[in-house]
Amino acid sequence: MVYLALVRIAVGLTFLSHLVGQLLGLGGQPSWVFQSPLGSMVQQAMASPAMLAFYANFLRRVVEPNLAVFNYLVLLGELGIGIALTFGVFTRLGAVAALLFTAGVILLKTLPSSGADIDHVFFVCELAILLGGAGRALGVDGLLFAPRMPEDAPAPAANRTARAS
Repeated sequence: MVYLALVRIAVGLTFLSHLVGQLLGLGGQPSWVFQSPLGSMVQQAMASPAMLAFYANFLRRVVEPNLAVFNYLVLLGELGIGIALTFGVFTRLGAVAALLFTAGVILLKTLPSSGADIDHVFFVCELAILLGGAGRALGVDGLLFAPRMPEDAPAPAANRTARAS
């Protein structure tokens, strides 16, 4: 369980580091707050012959007319997912959001391309986080949702020190 928690924390920190890079404009890119590259990413993806038709329609009809909204949804999504996974709070909800986010990125990079290889690895990690209950170890979920013993329950056998003579 601890190993899965370490994967959860690493994925969460990756989301947060991407957010910081986009906000501060690191890596030679302008800050997403002032000039988002999302529009050019959408245009480039739709021009790809490998783009799936249903996703190209979604990009054309929903994302393109609302680029400013989707720009902030990306930033807020990375923030929420990053916090949820890093600190293990509402981990399953964070993992579902991460799966949807990563699926969108994989589709945007066109599924069969090699540009989304690392995203496929993240998708599998997020699925493991979701199915494995990774928030229970080293996370707030473990503190909030841990099974509690009733106060009048007998102590477990390992804690009994007295022996019958």
